[in-house]
Amino acid sequence: MTLLTIIFLGIVLFISMRVIIYFTGFAIRGTRISNTIIRVIPVVEFSLWTVFLFWAAYVLFDEYSFMPSLLTVMGLILCLAIGWYIVRDLISGMILKSENAFDTGQYLKTNFAEGMIKRIGYLSLMLETTNGETIKIPYSKLANQVLIRPQKESINKYSSISLEISDKYNHSEIKEKITRAINSTPWVIYSRNPEIIISSKNNNHLLIEIRFVTFSDEHTNNLKKHLKEFCTENFPS
Repeated sequence: MTLLTIIFLGIVLFISMRVIIYFTGFAIRGTRISNTIIRVIPVVEFSLWTVFLFWAAYVLFDEYSFMPSLLTVMGLILCLAIGWYIVRDLISGMILKSENAFDTGQYLKTNFAEGMIKRIGYLSLMLETTNGETIKIPYSKLANQVLIRPQKESINKYSSISLEISDKYNHSEIKEKITRAINSTPWVIYSRNPEIIISSKNNNHLLIEIRFVTFSDEHTNNLKKHLKEFCTENFPS
């Protein structure tokens, strides 16, 4: 097999992966498995290219005496590249966390993204934007960025809603279900637990006042609509 044939197969592999990534992304957009597929595809592509390079080296240099040494060097380079990728983010994360004292529920703003810190991992930081989107940022990408933590008063929206529910339901059950419904949405600040006040009302109904904190007026409206629908469905008269 000639060098030109291997180059041609490499071009075919490259074009095939670009086409697969494009149409896969288009087909799964907005589906539940989209995030999983998006994370898996780069790993699959990297694995295919690794196999291709080792196969190409074997085909081209199999008859030469230095072939075992070449494969050993390629393996070491691969291990070093993977190790550096992991260690780089791990070290950057240790430095950033020691200097900035990140905490879940904290709002963080960078040059390329901003949102509430949803999860603090060993290699990356997960932000939830005001649109409810989730962004996973490697620590190495944050290392040379200006990190801004706005004052809470400038981003928190304190809101409340009053709803009527039949008094045939247990108070603790009402609070538990509503709290779970609120915390399952992407619109609230998770570090601020919702406050639920239940008081009696005429006509065999309870008055439920729900207080919560969101990032924006749009999130407040979305959550109010969600709570109305949730209470109507889960606490019928």
